[in-house]
Order: sequence, then C-alpha cells, then structure tokens
Amino acid sequence: MDNKNYGFETLQIHAGQKPDTTTKATGMPLYLSNAFTFDDADQAARIFALEEGGYFYSRLSNPTVDALQTRMAALDGGFGAVAFASGTAAIMGLIMTVCQSGDEILAANNLYGGTIGSLSGTMVGMGFTSHFVNPTDLEALEAAINDKTKIIFVESVGNPNGDMLDFEAISAIAKKYGILFVVDNTTPTPYLFKPIKFGADLVVYSTTKYLAGHGNVMGGVIVDSGNFNWKDNPVIHYLICLIKHIMISFMQI
Repeated sequence: MDNKNYGFETLQIHAGQKPDTTTKATGMPLYLSNAFTFDDADQAARIFALEEGGYFYSRLSNPTVDALQTRMAALDGGFGAVAFASGTAAIMGLIMTVCQSGDEILAANNLYGGTIGSLSGTMVGMGFTSHFVNPTDLEALEAAINDKTKIIFVESVGNPNGDMLDFEAISAIAKKYGILFVVDNTTPTPYLFKPIKFGADLVVYSTTKYLAGHGNVMGGVIVDSGNFNWKDNPVIHYLICLIKHIMISFMQI
C-alpha cells in the first residue's frame, strides 16, 4: 500500500500487510517456519547475496516480522525498521552494531531504570562506556562529547518522571559532531509523538508496553529515519543492506 495516501488510523491496521492471495484472509498469519524454499539454486544464491528479495532464514527475515517492521516504519515516518525480542535487546543490538569496543554513549540520566542498568552494567563489560548527563542542560551535554562518543541516547518522555526535552536542540548538537541521535519513544508511541519529525536519527521501542497493549507479548523495534549519513561507518553497511533486503522482500509478497 502507498503509505502517503492513508492516515495514521489506517496505517496502524494495514501498513505492511496485504490480504492473502489464496485464502483472501485479512489477518496476518504467524509464519513459524525457520527456513524457506527457492525456485532453483540460482535464485537461492541471489537471495543469500541480498541481490533479490525473498526469505531464506527467519533469524534474518520472516513475513510476519516484516509486516511489523514495515508498519512501524510507516507509523513513525521512517525509512525502515528492525524488530527484536525485547526493547532491551533492541538497545543492545543498536549499540553493538553502531559501536566498537572503546566507544562511548552519552545517555540521559532520566532513562528507564532497566536501560540505565544495561548501559552501566552489561555494556561496560563489553567495552562500551556510558556517561549519564542531565539532558535539559544542553551546555553540559555538549561539553561531555569527545572523539569516542558515537551515540546520544534520550527518552521522548522520561520513564517514570514524565519529563520532556528540547529534541531539536539536542539533534542540532548531535549533527554538529556527526553523532547518532537516538530517542526511546516507548511511552508515547508514534500515535502521540514522532521523534523523527524533531531530529531523531533512530527511534527505539519496547513493543512490550503500549504498542502491544495487552501485556501478553515481548518485543522491541528500531526505526531508522533515513536521515543519518551511514556511509562513513563501515560497521553499518551490512545492516543497511539487510533493511533494503527486507523492504524488497515484502514488496514482492
């Protein structure tokens, strides 16, 4: 579907999904297969090389997960999205993809406790250092940046304080130094707030909370705005190829 022609309410139901061509079912099925077949060996080679859309292993891409990723990108106004098993997994996956051992993260000191625990505990053991600063003190935030800083990480609405930030000002600082600006938008969801409109490069969610809404499923998502210059970061090349592959795959369903 052409996302530009639909409002938010329609996108949250239909984005990333097409009715089944055989059964005409409107509901998205759960594809539990871990592997997929190919028309021939040549097609398999092209799909494995990310030269052609298609599925080959559910750890990398799966029709059900693709629908979630495409829908979240549409709701947030992003370029693409990648789903994870939890919000914490999304944050850790982001850091391990963007950063290398010795790199540093500049994090808001009002983040969700579980995120602070991961950044100040697990991530330290993996070679990543986080500095926690008051995100409302823009001078202190900018002063804390050094040549090892790769990410500025904040929440759109602090959990549990409920405080708000000057996102455009923080985005300007991040762009000044070529640093990735990441916003955890779990609490308001894209229905109430779209961080990309205010300068976020990546948006992170724990879908476990308000996006799922029923307390019966775990998940996490990262949405890419499409605005950050990834070309200068070779570590990201594979991730970008994967996002493009996922988008091509879904368009061919």
